[in-house]
Amino acid sequence: MNKIQIKIPAKVNLGLDIVGKREDNYHNIKTVMHSINIYDYLTFEKSDKIVITCNNTEVPKDESNIVYKCIKEISKLNKENKLLSVHIEKKIPVCAGLGGGSANGAAALIAYNKIYELNLSRDELCSIGEKIGADIPFLIHSGAGMCEGIGEKIRPIYPYIPCYVVLCKPDFGVSTKFAYDLIDNATDLIRPDFTALMTGLLEADKKKLEKGLINVFEPFVLEKYPEIKYIKDKFKKLDAIGVQMSGSGPSVFALYDSLSKAQRAYEEFIKEYDTVFLTNFTESENALLTYELR
Repeated sequence: MNKIQIKIPAKVNLGLDIVGKREDNYHNIKTVMHSINIYDYLTFEKSDKIVITCNNTEVPKDESNIVYKCIKEISKLNKENKLLSVHIEKKIPVCAGLGGGSANGAAALIAYNKIYELNLSRDELCSIGEKIGADIPFLIHSGAGMCEGIGEKIRPIYPYIPCYVVLCKPDFGVSTKFAYDLIDNATDLIRPDFTALMTGLLEADKKKLEKGLINVFEPFVLEKYPEIKYIKDKFKKLDAIGVQMSGSGPSVFALYDSLSKAQRAYEEFIKEYDTVFLTNFTESENALLTYELR
């Protein structure tokens, strides 16, 4: 195999808590993530050097790109040190709290493993990925899962939430490091109710799900970026059954129990913002097989 295309989804954090900071400066977290039907498409080919092209000018093409780092790291297991070139067709917004960069890194590990026939297991790919980005292990699995540690301890769960997702990203990004810095010295963190969240997921109970939708970053990021609060409040006025910022922001997603309500919200937000999606959660009987290899 010389060439492969991978379709890999974005994620949202349904519940996100920061458990503490580690000596290596990583943070231990507890989060429930779910893939959504917004995808990047990456085409990989065998190459003697890493070459990255992309349809989005915001994406770096050099060694700072997570894809570059992942290819470099996994190539250490290839005695011939062969590399990959990649074209990234970005649909997932950049610096949005949706795991787009990590998804691309996950795709690079999957592609390298497949093209060069390393025959690594998913767990082995995750061990490589966690050195580079905390969300990469989950995005190698995709689907839905409870993640702990720095994100590498994954317990897959198999819900499919039968509702629509409207997502809006304002015209700015939020640095993950900036968001962590905001809460490192905080003592008044609002903790997610993971029992309500998990019950809501597993029973498809929208009311319990809404109760569990808490992101520990939100109060701190909203204070610095009041436009995010404006977006949340507008979704609530448009009859969302649950609204939350994803990851370190600034994207906000809202859950709707009918297509007509979701469509109305989408139409209202697209009048004001360029980056708005009407989508839903990935549906799969096996949460470990949600990406597609071609």
